Amino acid sequence: MQAKPNQWPRALTASLLVVALALAIITALPPAMLNSWVSLYLVAMVPAQIVITLFWRMARPAFAQHWSQIQLGLAYTALTVLAGVLVANASLALIEQGLDVPTPFVIMYLIFSVPVTVLLVVVFQGWPIVSLLQHKGAQGLLLWLTTYLLAGLLYYGLFDFSFAAGAPFYRAAVAAHGLFPAWQVLTASLAMLLSVLLLVLFDFWPVQQLASRLGVSSQPWSSLLTLSLVACMAGLLVLLGCAVLQLSLLQFMVRVCVSGIFGVFIILVMWKGCPALQLPQPLRGLVLSGLVCVLGCSMHALYLQMASRMPGLASPDDVELWIAAGMLSVTFPCMVFFADYFDSWPLPLRRQPASSRAKANAV
Repeated sequence: MQAKPNQWPRALTASLLVVALALAIITALPPAMLNSWVSLYLVAMVPAQIVITLFWRMARPAFAQHWSQIQLGLAYTALTVLAGVLVANASLALIEQGLDVPTPFVIMYLIFSVPVTVLLVVVFQGWPIVSLLQHKGAQGLLLWLTTYLLAGLLYYGLFDFSFAAGAPFYRAAVAAHGLFPAWQVLTASLAMLLSVLLLVLFDFWPVQQLASRLGVSSQPWSSLLTLSLVACMAGLLVLLGCAVLQLSLLQFMVRVCVSGIFGVFIILVMWKGCPALQLPQPLRGLVLSGLVCVLGCSMHALYLQMASRMPGLASPDDVELWIAAGMLSVTFPCMVFFADYFDSWPLPLRRQPASSRAKANAV
């Protein structure tokens, strides 16, 4: 659907409101609380948001066909909060094993679950779960549960916290002892998440070109092809950031991965993919990717400016972690709640054609 001219002021206003709200929240919180309890519960909600918006596509259940957008948003908000509380408490109990205070162990696991969810939903499109169950609601629930099981297996197999042996939070009996240092795995997963989102901006044009040449069209081979391309793109991003730009691993994770994901989210969630930009691929993807760079750099600069006013950020690494928590833990969920769940209410609701209003898959 071609965006109407009056949609741009609305989209920009919505973006400014969300960022202002998120900054108000994170600057009002002590950094220690933001990086622990706030991140624990808000990040735990993100996989549920991904399933609701990208897999269920905000569909209305049969009993909610006559609900308003506000009623539907409230219902999905309640479901998301319930899912987040359950996941946060269960993760805290299972990973921390009795220590009732969030540490990097559980926070990294929950952050890692976000790229895993995107891979299952966007890259694999719910395979093989969609072939096992017919009911869309049951598919989404099983997909959500599978995310945490798969993330847990990968967490204990890949993450190694030996580097933190001298830290106050470290306990050898609780820490994962996987194959690679934990920061490397987490950064690589966020680089893969950014790569997937960039492919979305290209409408997966590179994958389609490769698939047509290789004759790959069926599952799981088409998704494995996409995953291979995502891994290559993530590797190139790491090479660019760490080898060419000489960024530290933490700087690369925040300034490139997190800020880039932030920019893509503004385009996809707040601006609904910029449908008014009518260009053929790959030109459209290139233009949007350039816009992601501008938005990512601008938002990082804004959050960096706000961080300079925050007490308790003693080192440059503390600043980068504060920015990452502010963007990933607070602003991303706020974007989805505001723009997807409530259609940017109290701004005027977007007008949908009758065919779009009538089309709803029962959950």
